[in-house]
Amino acid sequence: MQKLIQITDITPDELISKICSAIIEKLPNIPSSGSTTMITVLNKREAAKILNISESCFNKFQDRGVIPCTVIAGYNKKHQPIKIWCQSHLIIIKPIILKLRYSQSNDQFIQAKREIYLLLNL
Repeated sequence: MQKLIQITDITPDELISKICSAIIEKLPNIPSSGSTTMITVLNKREAAKILNISESCFNKFQDRGVIPCTVIAGYNKKHQPIKIWCQSHLIIIKPIILKLRYSQSNDQFIQAKREIYLLLNL
């Protein structure tokens, strides 16, 4: 279900506020434990360890688009985003990746990629 917001005679600050409130409405309600939750971001080596696969296997899966980068960790000198992996997302997709460890079929990679993108809501 899409929500439409009509914009007329609005300041940029009000526009940003409306967009943020619309996004927050779509987020699931997560009970608070009283402390803030930190997102742990990982480099390639740490991400491969979390998935329990070798770095060469990680590179193979990443090249095929099976392991998506889900966090922007900053920008390089050319102002392009530096994308990195989130630990919680990798833990979620780990069972799918482990099934692919010894796979050579492109169909299996395509199916796994679809499952992962649906699972991570990308």
